Amino acid sequence: MSNTPSYTSNEIFRAAEMDSVGKYIIVEGETDKPVFSELIRMKQAFDGISERIIIGAGGGKPNILSWLESKRAVNIKVVLDRDFDDLQVELTDRRIISLDVYSIENYYFSSEVIAPLFAHLTQSTIEEVERWMNLESMTINWSGNLEELLATLYYYQKQYGGEKSGWGDRDIIKNRDNWEVCPRKVQKLTNDLLEQMEGVELVTCVDFFNLQFPYIECLSKSFPGKLLKKSLYRYLKLHCEQSGGEFTSITNTEQLMQSLTPRLMCSSQVQGVLRRLVA
Repeated sequence: MSNTPSYTSNEIFRAAEMDSVGKYIIVEGETDKPVFSELIRMKQAFDGISERIIIGAGGGKPNILSWLESKRAVNIKVVLDRDFDDLQVELTDRRIISLDVYSIENYYFSSEVIAPLFAHLTQSTIEEVERWMNLESMTINWSGNLEELLATLYYYQKQYGGEKSGWGDRDIIKNRDNWEVCPRKVQKLTNDLLEQMEGVELVTCVDFFNLQFPYIECLSKSFPGKLLKKSLYRYLKLHCEQSGGEFTSITNTEQLMQSLTPRLMCSSQVQGVLRRLVA
């Protein structure tokens, strides 16, 4: 077990402010800490760097940005999810490194990340897996079912000012072992958000989204990744078994994400983030 202390958001801010020698990296939430801790450790080992880096969670983007504004002299680095934001704040605060997808989970939805794990599970080479691996049917299913919910979530956060706690733990995937998005559950979540916004109509959300959202890209990048993890897990389980692989060692979604985390090093986008963090 690591001897590195675990800080609350206030403690990590205070420690970074008082320690002019140590190197601090602040991420948004507690679930981000182990991911970046592992990736940064791997990056340092590859580069032959032994510098100690302290990683802490800042309690969410608004809390972090507020603190940065008041502590401009503190020398730290901060990783922020893109969410639905166009983080132009990076242009004025070089301490901020923003992801170019909605959240760290969205980087997992890539064949370059998944293929190394599948090579192990199917006793194949990465090259052999890459020749047949195709996530297109999964991403097509997402795009065909989530566009209206995406627009509603965007309006809910950006215009209505709603918190992620209003939807962040919802299950939108079909029951049992089906990997597909469930239209009924998606519609239920969409309706629940519209009701919370007291009469805002879906067309209003869609028009606002189309006018404001600066990124036109696959929903695997733009849609909240946490809501899609179960779909990815079931999709990979099905395709692994169809390919003669053994998936029994990965029994749930969180185990899959843990198994894929070191493979994030295969992502050129993740490598770019890590280069800036350890520079």
